[in-house]
Amino acid sequence: MFSALAARRHVDCIQNLEMEIRKLVSEKEKLLGERNQLQVCMSELWQNLSFLSQQVCREVQSSQTPPASATIDLTSDSPLSCLDQDSVKARCAESWQGGVGEKNSKAKRGRE
Repeated sequence: MFSALAARRHVDCIQNLEMEIRKLVSEKEKLLGERNQLQVCMSELWQNLSFLSQQVCREVQSSQTPPASATIDLTSDSPLSCLDQDSVKARCAESWQGGVGEKNSKAKRGRE
């Protein structure tokens, strides 16, 4: 009787573990799906940011004086603090020499 009871406990433990494994696998699949959705959203955000920054660069280059937003004093805590106006203008010039129309069409195709 003792061995039958012990065997039943082992079977119950195994069944509980199998159920937990199924739950964890299901949760993992759900989280992986969410991660993939977030990666797609991040990609779209980066494309939009790139497109908008190119537009800002074009506007800055076409005007004699930079817009007020381009003269904001960036603190060292800011993620953009490494950018000063001269380096931004240089990067804008480099990015626009490569052909903006081509980059915009690629960004639009990526969103479709």
